[in-house]
Amino acid sequence: MNKNKLFKHIDFWAERLGSYSAVAAKCKISDAALSTVRAGKYGAKEELILNKIAQGLDFKDKKWVTVRSIGNYRRIQQVFEDASDQVMWIRISERAGSGKSEALEDLYNQDNTGAVVLIECEEWSPKQFLMNIIEKVGLTEKARYYHSQAMLLDMICGYFNSIAHLNPILLIDQFDKLKPSAKRQLIPLYNKTEDNLALIAAAPESLELEIQKGIRLKKAGYDEIDSRFGRSVVTLRGATESDINAICEANGLTSPEMKAYIWSSLPKVQKLTPVKSPSGTKEVMISYVEDLRRLKTLIKSGKLQVKRVA
Repeated sequence: MNKNKLFKHIDFWAERLGSYSAVAAKCKISDAALSTVRAGKYGAKEELILNKIAQGLDFKDKKWVTVRSIGNYRRIQQVFEDASDQVMWIRISERAGSGKSEALEDLYNQDNTGAVVLIECEEWSPKQFLMNIIEKVGLTEKARYYHSQAMLLDMICGYFNSIAHLNPILLIDQFDKLKPSAKRQLIPLYNKTEDNLALIAAAPESLELEIQKGIRLKKAGYDEIDSRFGRSVVTLRGATESDINAICEANGLTSPEMKAYIWSSLPKVQKLTPVKSPSGTKEVMISYVEDLRRLKTLIKSGKLQVKRVA
């Protein structure tokens, strides 16, 4: 682990939360432990405490470079800016591997106000879902005195309403994984923070099938959830050949031959795309790569191949 990067991340969170003591509480360690590790005097078990701090602060020492110029990233960035500017709730639906999670995490990491909150969902119950939001905003200690689910929700709503001047935005990744009863928590969350909290929920296409089926079968909550998002969904086109080349170059593969090989190795789909020209806008058939995880695997394999040859 890169300690210097982690220590800068600690400083960033101390500024965000207001103190190093608040950082220690967020990481579930003592003030003394944080102070000792920052002084480089923790001793033999330093790696364990560093890992605990990294986990508590969502720090990931990544070697992979996120490229902000590609189409999918720019689309998600525009959604982020629109949601924040107009205090909107927006859903992003696209197949796994499209780069949703990477883009949302990068946008979250760029924030220096503390008003952007990112959670990556698992198969949580309503209370687990609410507690994960509470942990992310640093209210875990206060939550000890809130015993019911309704009280936890009220605490979350009160927190976001209190920082409305900062334009808070809640980013929910893997929203589809939540249990239906946990998804329904968005209904009162919207009602109690309307015009004060923006929200982006990202998930694979399966979520849309679940919502539409729930509406059709009149299952509890689905119609109301769909309504909170304006009954609309944002989709992504994928990565063009120039996008793929940019990702290759940013991550260490600059050879024209390797870039051409990777592009030819990726499954592609053809999509009609509006393209501007001097004579006006016309629709052109363009090839897109939809699974960027496959691209990442090919780039890593390509770098190993180059290393062996060298």
